[in-house]
Amino acid sequence: MKLFYTLFMASAILYKPGSAQNVYTYFDSDTAQISDDLIFDAEGNMYGSDWDGSRIYRVSSEGDISIFADGFDTPNGLAFDSAGNMYMCDNQGNAIHKLDSNGNLLESFAINSPSGIIKTYDSDTLIFTTYANHSLQKLAPDGTMITLFENGVLNGPVGLVYDDQNQLYVGNFTDREIYRIDGGELTYIATMPGNGISLGFLAFAQGHLYATAFQSNRIYKINPFYTDSIVTYYGIGGGNVDGPVEEARFSRPNGIRASSTGDTLFISQYTNGNVRLITDLTLGLYDAFDDAPAFTVFPNPSTNFIEVSLESETLSEIRLFDVKGKVVKGWSREELSAERLDLSKLEPGTYLIEVTTASGRKGAQKIVKN
Repeated sequence: MKLFYTLFMASAILYKPGSAQNVYTYFDSDTAQISDDLIFDAEGNMYGSDWDGSRIYRVSSEGDISIFADGFDTPNGLAFDSAGNMYMCDNQGNAIHKLDSNGNLLESFAINSPSGIIKTYDSDTLIFTTYANHSLQKLAPDGTMITLFENGVLNGPVGLVYDDQNQLYVGNFTDREIYRIDGGELTYIATMPGNGISLGFLAFAQGHLYATAFQSNRIYKINPFYTDSIVTYYGIGGGNVDGPVEEARFSRPNGIRASSTGDTLFISQYTNGNVRLITDLTLGLYDAFDDAPAFTVFPNPSTNFIEVSLESETLSEIRLFDVKGKVVKGWSREELSAERLDLSKLEPGTYLIEVTTASGRKGAQKIVKN
């Protein structure tokens, strides 16, 4: 059967410089509901779970909908391994199920209230959350399970996402707090606003985290380089209104995934089982600051030295942050008289450079050190 299918789909994940962000309805069916997590396979087919139902649905890249698997209690988080097998958290069914590419059950693992799940970036080991036990755990391909964190700051965790530097983030459904896993520690990043609001899932795109606000019908954009840096939000109220992002409305957004190109977000809605999308995301790390000054960094990527120039103001300070948000180097106003800034002792990687002007204005952007 063919669902209502936006012809925009193919072009939605192509970046168009200078185009405005828009919201579209990607999936709308009278017979199928995708109300929880959603995920894409290597061929671009979308899969979505229905929390209040018993099914996982498959939406082909041509727009055909089918039941991928059925017979579950509360289908929740979804992940694929490298062989194309799906792992699904059956939250109140107290199990993680492994399904082959045709939806056939291969194996089940008894786990109390599993919620979110993600494949590790470098292996087929899965990392999953448990809602009732407030834990973050590992599930190895051989079925071995290891608890990484339990209780403490975890409070009904669900959302899991990697950033572009393979740093893992976890979001609490209950208290809306977001943490980054830094080695053996959980580093606080931000709390999504709203009393009585729950955080559904997390996505990462274009240098930012995105979190769904389950009851307030919003999607929040968060700069992970700064503590409690809530950049903006999408959604001006409940409903299913498409159009320019400033006018769009969402209906209890829950699951969220970024496209492989990072310029489109796909969002499931708990109320009606629709999937919406936000297009034309762009990289703009300095938009965490109001009235941020424009500055240039040359060359970028760089090898040993960079030059930072500001058009109309005087630089007061420059700081360099690593991907964990730690300051790794700084230059005072006196040191900035040098034409070039020395990066030769830094490890290769991605950094955030923050400038502060003499008037106190701040701006930031990504740089790459080769």
